[in-house]
Amino acid sequence: MEKGYFESGLMLSNLLRFKYLNLIYYGLGVGAFYRYGNYSLPTTSDNLAFKLIISAGF
Repeated sequence: MEKGYFESGLMLSNLLRFKYLNLIYYGLGVGAFYRYGNYSLPTTSDNLAFKLIISAGF
């Protein structure tokens, strides 16, 4: 990896937020990332990665 590995993305958390017993909350979100540079793959769809975010808190 002498030429550098580059990846950028955007994450949006707590797009949906649910309370449970007025004590704790659960949040849902999404993220998308794109790989570029010397180590990118030949097609655009191969360079995309998606992420589902599940969070909890008080």
